[in-house]
Amino acid sequence: MKTRTSKKDLFLIVVCTIALILFFEPLLFKEKDYQLVDTIYDYCKLALSGIIVVKFLLNKIKDKDFSKSKIIILTIVYQLVCFLITIFNHGDIMRFIGPAITSIVVLMIVEMLVVSGNIFKTLKYLNIYFRLCFLINLVTIIISFIEPSSRFVYFLGIDNRFIFMYLSWMFTELLVDVNDNGKITKNSYILFALMEFSLLIVNTVAAMIAFFIWLIPLCLNKLKIMNRVKIIVNSIFLLDIAIVRFRLSYAFSYLLNAIGKFPHLSGRVLIWDAVFDTVARDHFLFGVGMQSEQTDMLFFKKHVSDVYAVNHAHNTFIDIVYRYGFVSLILFSLILYEAIKSLINNKNNRFATVTFVALVIALILGIFDTLLFAGFYLIIGISCNLHDISTKK
Repeated sequence: MKTRTSKKDLFLIVVCTIALILFFEPLLFKEKDYQLVDTIYDYCKLALSGIIVVKFLLNKIKDKDFSKSKIIILTIVYQLVCFLITIFNHGDIMRFIGPAITSIVVLMIVEMLVVSGNIFKTLKYLNIYFRLCFLINLVTIIISFIEPSSRFVYFLGIDNRFIFMYLSWMFTELLVDVNDNGKITKNSYILFALMEFSLLIVNTVAAMIAFFIWLIPLCLNKLKIMNRVKIIVNSIFLLDIAIVRFRLSYAFSYLLNAIGKFPHLSGRVLIWDAVFDTVARDHFLFGVGMQSEQTDMLFFKKHVSDVYAVNHAHNTFIDIVYRYGFVSLILFSLILYEAIKSLINNKNNRFATVTFVALVIALILGIFDTLLFAGFYLIIGISCNLHDISTKK
């Protein structure tokens, strides 16, 4: 029998759903023609973030219990250190604030929704939004074939940025599926196939290959990967080092050339070398702070003339080293450690496998891109609240 949602819970669901929709906006209006709309988005994000932070703090003051908020406190410390580094280096504070607020607020949203028992109600609404974005994205793909020069070709980010939404969407769909049906149903298989097909169309090879890892919870759950969490995570870290520092991709140059890719991974290897040869050498501990997009583009263009203008290091860990140094990388590693520890401690939880696979995909994609976005912190938040999620439907 369905229970009626209280006004208090309804307010929380509405505010959190709208906030998550804004946080998961797939760079809708980043083109110059939509700057006004993008500014409105930013103000809405800021206003909703303020409401969520206030409500979170009021709940904590009332309960007098911060024991469940360790990951939030750790993330605040990490972002505070990054903020001070940016200040010290005369960086771009406004560019820093957005991602920093997103990381903290998303974790607060997850904790509040889990504690109140409204996490799956909210995820269902979020999934409706993801499906709508996917349908509009398909329209832009069709337009790109009919009229490649159309201004709407990149309106919903049909290039590789859209993987950010796919990872989050598949994750939330699987969580809801497991919660409602006790298992992964055919609907999730269909969504997986649709996402893979769209990635194939736009030739996003790394994202497409990484996405195949979803086959583990979809088809191969008997492998009991939750008993091998440490091995899998350490293997990913070693793979990251091998690709970044030892140019492992060049060993597969023939295969990469066969699929239309280059051994330097579209200039990524050159970007990583530039960071290690300059920033990691001269600003080892604290990096250069969050600088403006123009400053970043000039830096990478100066040191890597063979790549297009880029404004980040295209690797999660290297980007942290570039901006905030190894001190911040250690703090970020502690955030990952807390999530992994919770997954290990709750390995028999019915949502553990799906959550761990989502984290694995994020880490693998993080080798080739900077994945410090809302979806990443959603995965971290769910990971660290698995025990409570299992007791509240």
